[in-house]
Amino acid sequence: MIDKSIMLLTSRQRQATYSRLKETFELYSKKEFRLDYIRQILTVTPNFFNHKWESKQGGMELVFSIPQNIREILETKDSASVPASQYSLEVQMTEYLLSLRKSVLKKQLLKLAVAKFRERYPNADLTLMDHWPAGFEKEDFAFSLVSLKE
Repeated sequence: MIDKSIMLLTSRQRQATYSRLKETFELYSKKEFRLDYIRQILTVTPNFFNHKWESKQGGMELVFSIPQNIREILETKDSASVPASQYSLEVQMTEYLLSLRKSVLKKQLLKLAVAKFRERYPNADLTLMDHWPAGFEKEDFAFSLVSLKE
């Protein structure tokens, strides 16, 4: 929904500032949108968005865009190794790219969750587990955990 909100704003020739993005996201999704959500996404997939602080009406505003090379980022096996272009995507993202972006985000999130799990439980056999052990603390993560099963 964040992608679609950014694309909606840019199609209307409006910058995707945090305040506009928040308003658009909440209007269409009927869910609360917080800066923490952007932080979580950028922690997992730092090259999915371009972002910068700009001076606006006497204050600073966070501005987002989708990198021009988003297709290359998403279609590369190790998407994290491809830096985001400093230029913004000027056309609408296709459903294929939106779907691929969601899939890559989930895979990166799972990769981080499994790494954290292995760090904490080095001898656990993940192939035998159908749930996280009782001692696993979700607070160890700055983002929501996903199931190990697909």
